[in-house]
Amino acid sequence: MPTAAPYIPAKDSAYDNWLNNFQTVIAADPSAYGLSSTDASTITAAYTAWHAAYLLVTSPSTKTSSTVAAKNTQRASSLITARTYAQIIQNNAGVTDENKAAAGLTVRATGRTPIPTPTNVPILGLIVQTTGVAQINYKNSANPTSKQKPYGSIQVQYAWSIAPTAPDPDANDGTGIATKAPFLFTTPVGAVGKTIYLWARFMTRRGLVGPWSTAITLTGT
Repeated sequence: MPTAAPYIPAKDSAYDNWLNNFQTVIAADPSAYGLSSTDASTITAAYTAWHAAYLLVTSPSTKTSSTVAAKNTQRASSLITARTYAQIIQNNAGVTDENKAAAGLTVRATGRTPIPTPTNVPILGLIVQTTGVAQINYKNSANPTSKQKPYGSIQVQYAWSIAPTAPDPDANDGTGIATKAPFLFTTPVGAVGKTIYLWARFMTRRGLVGPWSTAITLTGT
């Protein structure tokens, strides 16, 4: 049987509770753990198979040498699945410590100062626009003469809306990511001749985002 990680209980009853919680929180929001719905289904299937085998050995009427052997086999199989995904989650810096703890994983102490949520906003500017594409520049509002992003920010998230008047940037028509300035913004489908509002905000490696910038407007070409 594979050796369990320190956060995985050795006792079957405790393991059953741990694995149930693990699959439940991931199934509720796979993307928060850097996983897909297919990954979540794989984890849930591993728990379902294990739990069914485990229940058979909890009752004297169904506990036999064969059901105990089947339970041990399912524990080993589900443990491989659980450990594989647990390691993926543990090594994903984009998964918050809170979510790792909620999944029953050990939160590793890094000894590093946490990266704060950005408070500055990008200052957007149109450099040039040609048919189908615009070149957009951005600067840090805290230091408009420098191209340096705020501490801890590695990129900007930009959003756009096609509308006659400026809407709420959170109610946008689409978003994108830019890691360097300037970046290219492609005219969205159906936007030719229409007003496009464009915003941006700084983002950290772990997905923390700052406030949206003031919008700039373009005419779709």
